[in-house]
Order: sequence, then structure tokens, then C-alpha cells
Amino acid sequence: MISLSSAVTQNILYTICSQTQSEELCVRILESDPNTKSSTLPQLSLISINLTREQANKNYKIFRDLQANTTAGSLRRSYGKCLRIYKQMIDKINDAYQLSQLGRYEDIHQLGQAQT
Repeated sequence: MISLSSAVTQNILYTICSQTQSEELCVRILESDPNTKSSTLPQLSLISINLTREQANKNYKIFRDLQANTTAGSLRRSYGKCLRIYKQMIDKINDAYQLSQLGRYEDIHQLGQAQT
């Protein structure tokens, strides 16, 4: 069993990321944060949620810019739908970050299972 206070090793990263669709990409993304190498599992939870939040915010801004720069009504509506979905997703990610700070990991899992 892995202790929550133990440092996250390369093996632990691969074990975690093996549960994703792209193990190598997952490891690369987590390792892109310099704090990952010295983190514990609770800290890694915060790091991973924060990396997810950063990417979701970037994607939101891209769709916002696309919507602002198109004159086609159908595209504006489609981009608007994407913006609503990303806004809901960002709200959930922020909730997950707060739950992680409180150590409420099962609640994060349940939040992730909820439909947007």
C-alpha cells in the first residue's frame, strides 16, 4: 500500500497514468510541473487538478476568441455551446481543487462522474 505522505516515485506516476487513455502523455504532463518530483500523493492531486484547470482555461479562451471572430451564426452558436460546457467543466475543476485541499478524494471521484 502506498502511504499518502510518501514521495511520488516514477513507478507511482506510471501506475496512476496507466489508468488513463494515454499513459505516456499523462506522465509527461505531470512531470511538466517541477513540483511533481518532490510531491506526495495529496500534493500530486493538487498539481494534476491545477494542470487540468490551466488547460481548460486555455481552451475556453480559444473558443471565446473563435466565437468573437466569426460572423457565421451556426458557428457562433456552436462555439457558444462549447463555452457553456467549458464553463461548467471549469467550475467542476475548481470544486475538485477545493475538495482535494480538504482531502475529500471520494467526493472528487463522484464529482467527476456527474454529468455536465
